[in-house]
Amino acid sequence: MPVKPILLLVTIVSLIACGAESPTPDTQVLRRGLSAVPASLDPVLARSVASAVVLSDLHEGLLTRDADGKLALGLAESWAWSPDRSHLRFVLRPDLRWSDGRPLVAGDFVRAWQMLVAPETGAFYADLLAPVARLEDGLLHIDAVDERHFNVYLESPVADFPERLAHPALSPRAADPLLTSGAYKIASGRSDTTLELVRNPNYHGADTVAIDVVTYTSFDDEQTEYATYRSGDLDITSRVPRQLFRGDVLPPDLRRAPYFGVVYLSFNMREPLPRETRRALSAAIDRETLATLVVGRGEQPAFSLVPSGMANGDLTYEPLPTKNDVAASTTMPSEIKINYATSEENRVVALAVQQMWREQFPTLEVVIENQEFRVLLAASREGRFEGLVRNSWIADYDDPLQFLSLLTTGAPSNSAGYSNSTFDAVIAAARVETDAENRADLLQQAETIIFEDAPVIPLYFFVAKHLVHARIAGWQDNALDVHLSRHLTITPMAGG
Repeated sequence: MPVKPILLLVTIVSLIACGAESPTPDTQVLRRGLSAVPASLDPVLARSVASAVVLSDLHEGLLTRDADGKLALGLAESWAWSPDRSHLRFVLRPDLRWSDGRPLVAGDFVRAWQMLVAPETGAFYADLLAPVARLEDGLLHIDAVDERHFNVYLESPVADFPERLAHPALSPRAADPLLTSGAYKIASGRSDTTLELVRNPNYHGADTVAIDVVTYTSFDDEQTEYATYRSGDLDITSRVPRQLFRGDVLPPDLRRAPYFGVVYLSFNMREPLPRETRRALSAAIDRETLATLVVGRGEQPAFSLVPSGMANGDLTYEPLPTKNDVAASTTMPSEIKINYATSEENRVVALAVQQMWREQFPTLEVVIENQEFRVLLAASREGRFEGLVRNSWIADYDDPLQFLSLLTTGAPSNSAGYSNSTFDAVIAAARVETDAENRADLLQQAETIIFEDAPVIPLYFFVAKHLVHARIAGWQDNALDVHLSRHLTITPMAGG
């Protein structure tokens, strides 16, 4: 039985008093699916994809995303680098309001950002503000000059910093944390798996928002979500069952696009296998078969951590050594374990890798073991696993360092426990390099180190996949898979 997130339930109950008006026949209601119950709807504390989807409707930062997933002005009317690129200057839109009508001012960003980085908060996304300079008392060097002017001072001119500002974790915070700054606010909750949002009349762009009500329903599995969609009770799914990709003709309502996300296996580098063994295990995986036949929904084989198409990305490599090049001369342990979080896709991928390794290394016993997601997540981050653990990462914004920095020493998501001072130094240099060509060279160096050292085995790149009802207009496929409800509208169907 799934755990019911207490924070979410408390938030829903607290906001029922803000309830929506009764819908009219002209009310536009959008029904969206989620792959999990959001564990938190506090932008400072949330960390899951499901939470981010909902929070992007509820909150807006200085910058936001347009329908194509590109960076756009949010609560900021304008912004600019200082001449020496030591800081950024933001001017907020005039007369901004919280969802209850109270003024939203630059000081609300100060409150939110200082809370995000406070050690006692323990926020997962605190690292988004790592480039910001610190004062002597340890607080961020940020300044609300007045109600509309906000300055951010950086340790160095980090090239990707503006991209970070569209993340919900960097949205402002009211004295009452239940208030929202985005296009919607929470109206009520019918159950622990359903959230209802209503249009926020105090949002600065309220007159451009067509959808009046957004209902989010969380599903434990994709088959139940699909059945709900087929019954007509859902407009957009968060997932698409594998069987829909098996025919010669794909469903007309299927939306599929490249996605900035990667699936990979992490070795436990705290007691590492020899590098030659790690490379041999990596080389023995037929990624083409894995991506196109085992998963088979448009995923692409991955020989690197960085997906194709990222800004300053598009890193290309020679293929890994073939199976025959490594099998005869590589010593294998007697047993190796693959740990994965319980799901059908994870299971079939683990079985496929198990079979590939058994065929290539007959004396190697390959054990696969599944655990509940939260249990495995905690164990992997603490290094409490044997062999390898299945991981994935999805970019929050368009920059290769979203993936490469996963393996820096001490990074929160470095479940491999990998540590390489040369790699760390290259990543540190890439963070502050402002020349695009030089930065690309540094990114290539970092990826090559990972390629040669093999602390992880990239398997395949994700593909964004949803079923979107024909009555939904405004949906634009994009590699960040960002689809804010305020960019969508509902159109009349012929004969309906």
